[in-house]
Amino acid sequence: MKLLKSIIFKSPGLVLAFVSTLLLQGCSTATLFSSYPSQLQPIKQQTRAKGELNQAITSLKSKAQGDNLQLYGPELGRLQQFAGDFKGSLATYAKVIDQVRQQQLEAKVRLSHLLTDAGSLMVNDNVIPYRLTGYEIVYLYYFQALNYLGLHDLTNAVVSVRRAVNEQTFIKQQHADELAQVNQKMHEQRLNFNPQNYKQFSQTMKLASETKNDFENGFGYYLASVLFAAQGDLNNAIVSAKNALGVAPDNRYVQQRLLDLLRQQGSNAGPIAQYEKQFGHSIKPTYQAGQALLVVIDEQDFVTPMHAISVPVPLPGFGGHGPQVQQFSFPVYNDKAPTVQALSIHQGDTHWGTTQVVVRTLPLAAHSLKARYPLIFLREALSFIAKMQLTQKAQKDDSVLGLIVQVYSLVSDQADLRSWLTLPSNVQVMQHYAKPGKYRLGLSQHGRLQNVNVSLQSGKTTLLWVIDLGNRFIVHTFLLT
Repeated sequence: MKLLKSIIFKSPGLVLAFVSTLLLQGCSTATLFSSYPSQLQPIKQQTRAKGELNQAITSLKSKAQGDNLQLYGPELGRLQQFAGDFKGSLATYAKVIDQVRQQQLEAKVRLSHLLTDAGSLMVNDNVIPYRLTGYEIVYLYYFQALNYLGLHDLTNAVVSVRRAVNEQTFIKQQHADELAQVNQKMHEQRLNFNPQNYKQFSQTMKLASETKNDFENGFGYYLASVLFAAQGDLNNAIVSAKNALGVAPDNRYVQQRLLDLLRQQGSNAGPIAQYEKQFGHSIKPTYQAGQALLVVIDEQDFVTPMHAISVPVPLPGFGGHGPQVQQFSFPVYNDKAPTVQALSIHQGDTHWGTTQVVVRTLPLAAHSLKARYPLIFLREALSFIAKMQLTQKAQKDDSVLGLIVQVYSLVSDQADLRSWLTLPSNVQVMQHYAKPGKYRLGLSQHGRLQNVNVSLQSGKTTLLWVIDLGNRFIVHTFLLT
């Protein structure tokens, strides 16, 4: 194995100063000593508790800045949306998006720094500023679109969903470039790691297999289809509906939406009949000119966080040492997402529909994590080598300093469990055409009932956004004009 460039210290004092700096960096970053999921748990509890949402928002505002913007900013933006502060959420997300764009331009330089800089390799990943991953960035743009709808700005909502689609192409290429760079470095260092060979990763691998990538989001495609149609762009609305069908082929409302858009566009009977045969003849167009469309988006609970495991991984010989097995910490997911609870919508005694899942966030997150495992392992291995070199140097200079370095190595060897944790566990959709008018609808789910008043206008779409926090619903209503 090619050795990393050794860290040379001319005196024990320099070793002590270096280690002290690393420890101070860790102390200034709470995630080094307390996992991010455990830190955010009180925030989520406050969000669920009636009357404590503003307290949670205030707590996040003090954290969502600087190097922590991409970690706490998305959480803050979500809670601001829950509270109906769409202007505030729009501003929060805009700051995050600006930072994401800037760092995407620097992605290659940053990756090289993470893999070659001695100082970077000496610190735990939890100390390095968090960067949103592909599926999180795509969600960010779609939730920003909902902020624009809350501010009655359909034009910019459509711009946001267009950017989300463009972002997917960029993320795909960025993933490929990063993997190529990591694989080259692995080859140079004679390192090899495949999580498929370890049973500890089986649940993550199983979840990841449920989606073909981590950036195609059925909720986003469906929302894009609704917004394009509301703006009169039926061609792009149909394309988006087909994209939604590609990732949620069994969702009857996605199927229904495609058929309705084809009828609205004036397509002949041939394409419609072909899709009816594909879907089963019980699914037919329901669109009628002059009617109003109600679209329901139902978010359920919060995504399941990662947890840490320790895995023994064989390493080749280096620095005079023979081959050995080293314990490394990795983040993983398990398949313990909340059971999907469908939302039923009634108008008096008339049942308008029951929501169906269009995306589950956990498979997207697991697929993203699976793609990052080579980089996670490579940094773990290179960090281990760097710490071994530092320990040997410190022990040679001073036994006490050697002990300090060993303690630091133990403290800093923790899996990075950070992710956007106020994302929904799943998103469900429903749509229903009705005569224009004012309605009092009942939203029911396993014994819980909440009534909401909606106004439906001829030829217009009303979007009912339901956020299910487990013990209560938060409901926002948008008329798309």
